[in-house]
Amino acid sequence: FGKEILNARFDYPSVLSVWYREDDRDDFFPICTATLIESRIVLTAAHCIDDEGLYAVGYGSDILWNATLQQVSAVWRHPGYSERQNVNDVGLLLLEKAIPVTPTSLSSKSVTAKAIKDKSKVLEIVGWGKNQNGEIANYLRKSKVKDQSLSLAKYKGWRNEVWLAVGRYISKQKVYSGSCNGDSGGPLFAYTKGKLVLTGITSWGAEDCEVQWPSIYV
Repeated sequence: FGKEILNARFDYPSVLSVWYREDDRDDFFPICTATLIESRIVLTAAHCIDDEGLYAVGYGSDILWNATLQQVSAVWRHPGYSERQNVNDVGLLLLEKAIPVTPTSLSSKSVTAKAIKDKSKVLEIVGWGKNQNGEIANYLRKSKVKDQSLSLAKYKGWRNEVWLAVGRYISKQKVYSGSCNGDSGGPLFAYTKGKLVLTGITSWGAEDCEVQWPSIYV
């Protein structure tokens, strides 16, 4: 239930697609979303990165399948990442060459913390993932969302110190606008006091992208 971005290369140039292939005999195919944070460094989710295979990022196009691909020379996963516990879901990709894209630089820890706590902030998620019908993205999509963490705090196992739940509840249809397969690793932006702050990474959500639940970010 996101809105298509028809001018992604101009409006969100630093939001990249992540592509993967097992070896040189295969073609690259898109698997995740990411954000360029330095000229050769790309931020994504740890669960988007395997120990084997080859990676590339797509950039410079309004349409996913027309993206220019730049191969990745090295990958890194947070040493504390746990797939079972869904914590520390942070990964980095090192590009072979810098790409002609302006990065979205990371803010300091204090600025990010203030942005998350700011009640007047506007949150937005962006990604190349599937839509509500399970269709692979053609255009980048975005959605204005709200912090839904308090609504999940009552559930056993919820960890407010490491997760941020977001979504936009559409009351008429009784569904959430949120993330789905392919959005993993993509950014959660906060617009606060005139500043754009990257405050989260798409991590996980309800099974099969069910639309009755918020999406979870690290």
